[in-house]
Amino acid sequence: NRLYKLKGVSVKIVLLWLSIVEVSRKGNDIDFSVGITGASFGAENFLESPQCGCGFDCNDVLRLNGDVSDI
Repeated sequence: NRLYKLKGVSVKIVLLWLSIVEVSRKGNDIDFSVGITGASFGAENFLESPQCGCGFDCNDVLRLNGDVSDI
């Protein structure tokens, strides 16, 4: 229920990039900690995962790109 000592995971808050140092699950919430502060999000926000280059709309990208026929 907890990931800690994370490296290479960051979030942009206003103009600053801050390292996420810990992720934990508490009930139906997922908590992200950047050390001095953190934020909670409902686990339902993470049921789908965006893909690099196409976000949540990969099917249309795959149809346009003849190099890829299937996921």
